[in-house]
Amino acid sequence: MKTTLNTLRFNFELLDRTMTGTPYPEHELWGWLWIDIHLRGIVETPFSTETSRIVRLFGLQWDLAGLAEWFVHHEQDLCTMPLPATEGCPALLHRESLAQALRRLAECESIDADQQQGDDWFDALYRFRVSHALCFALRGARMPDIIVGCKQNIGEISLVSLADNDADTEDWSYLGSWSYPFDMDDFRNDLRRKLRQIVLQWVANNDKTVVHERANGILERLPAAP
Repeated sequence: MKTTLNTLRFNFELLDRTMTGTPYPEHELWGWLWIDIHLRGIVETPFSTETSRIVRLFGLQWDLAGLAEWFVHHEQDLCTMPLPATEGCPALLHRESLAQALRRLAECESIDADQQQGDDWFDALYRFRVSHALCFALRGARMPDIIVGCKQNIGEISLVSLADNDADTEDWSYLGSWSYPFDMDDFRNDLRRKLRQIVLQWVANNDKTVVHERANGILERLPAAP
């Protein structure tokens, strides 16, 4: 029996600055981001056909250059940075997603928040979130706390979305809670290619110095595929 990993796709649609209802700064690369997971079937026999079902997890309009900058800076951390762990608070419990683990670890009762241990603990959690939570890739966007990373050397995208009674907090509970494993190498290769493509398109259609400076900083770390 052969199992094929799911594939995670970030798909983009660039927007014309003059066609948006609210003009955005010229140094931003505005467009749609669609997050899709392609769920793969299991090949049971040589006579069966692999199946695939696409699930759209989330979508929004935002500055895609910010996502590109986050990715080139944190790509290597996605599978190399470990979750913090201490006695009484293991990094991962059985069948726990990364999103569930982060929520649990933030409430670890064995950590003394008033001591240096507490500062170090929450600093480590924050560093992990910066490298894995998509809200840091799309700073300022209204979006749920989606986590992308690796669990036991396999990619995972996950969300824990609970009702929140705080009137100042967006309620994403309607999205539910989920986690999907995926092929991380395939995702990274595909995202590198797509980000390079949209940044090159951005530069080709804009003669502003600030745009070229920002784009060059991204392209230097997104080399063309050999």
